[in-house]
Amino acid sequence: MQYTPSATSNICDLNLLYDKERGFEYSLPRNILEGFLSGKAFDNPNPYTSEELSKLFEDINGLFQAIISTNPIKANVAVISAGAPGSGKTTKIKQELEQTKKWAYVCPDDVCLKNQERTYKADIASCDGSFEARKKAYDKWRPGSNAATHLILGNLIREKYGFYFGSTSSSFASGYFFEFLKKQGYQIQLIHLSAPDDVRWKSIQERDKEFVQTTESDVREKGLLVPQRIQDTYLKFADEIEFYYRDEVKKNAVLAARWLRKDEEDLQYQGTLEIVDQEAYEKIKLVHNTAIYSLEKTELLWENTLETHSRVVANAL
Repeated sequence: MQYTPSATSNICDLNLLYDKERGFEYSLPRNILEGFLSGKAFDNPNPYTSEELSKLFEDINGLFQAIISTNPIKANVAVISAGAPGSGKTTKIKQELEQTKKWAYVCPDDVCLKNQERTYKADIASCDGSFEARKKAYDKWRPGSNAATHLILGNLIREKYGFYFGSTSSSFASGYFFEFLKKQGYQIQLIHLSAPDDVRWKSIQERDKEFVQTTESDVREKGLLVPQRIQDTYLKFADEIEFYYRDEVKKNAVLAARWLRKDEEDLQYQGTLEIVDQEAYEKIKLVHNTAIYSLEKTELLWENTLETHSRVVANAL
């Protein structure tokens, strides 16, 4: 179905995000966002009906108003997670938000999908509760939750709010989004999380008991995609990266290293890498390099990217 915003659904008005006259063009191409709103995207083969689309608009407006009602700070700072499914991104972000409550928080699943009262949650409430039924509801409303995420993000950026964004940051398109943020004057702080495959699988299996939010192919694919973004996205655009490692499902992620971009005058290095926990740091390298070797892209090995282009220092503590 063709997207047509109602007069009262300002947050769903795509013209706010694609306004050449005012110099604001959101990074996601308009036709892709329109595709999400149509419903026919990802693993959902059928477009939304007029009634479903109307309910989705109401949900998106409600989500945005709920975020704005917390009075988030105006600041050109974006704190973004990066990591494969099951690595602990949502847990880490929520821990940080407990300490910094005045930031907007956006996530396709944790913020949007889980709180889409008239669409996803309504389908969950009316289904038999089986994994298959919950997976069907996830597949159906995943395009809608992604549309909600981008509409909310775009308007937060347009209004210059500071925000946390829960994302795998795994696709090549992440680089376009990061570049867009830099052009909008944002500082990018990246929370990079790593975990062994078995820990990620166990985490996902635990989560699936209550909330299905990924697919098996998604888990495998993004486990290989995240390491490929180290050079073309993370080091290219981030101002700060905190590297965390998690080796058990029930344990918190450990800060292994911190990377800070250097001044432009330093021609030899892109930044300074401070190793905080040597053991955790070596395990992150192992997770990264295992994926890179399987892809036969040795130019993206940890040593050939992060360490080569950084001044490495050990924490004195």
